[in-house]
Amino acid sequence: MSPSNDYSYDVLTKSSTGSNFGEQYKCVVVPHGRFEIELCLTEGGRFVSVTEVRVKKDFRTTDQRLANTGSFDVEQFYQD
Repeated sequence: MSPSNDYSYDVLTKSSTGSNFGEQYKCVVVPHGRFEIELCLTEGGRFVSVTEVRVKKDFRTTDQRLANTGSFDVEQFYQD
């Protein structure tokens, strides 16, 4: 007995719920305090759903991050 074409693997996976999710919506990550919220929006920018809420991996404050970036005046090494 062969399986029906109505229930083949390709048909079921292509017509399953959420199979065309990435085609209709765009997902954006919005920072909010200590969290990053991933939202799905329509092509027109309308809210659809919240896909993910995660804690930022970088726990430093903005001041701590800026203090970590340094600059060096190398002009003194390149004098003629």
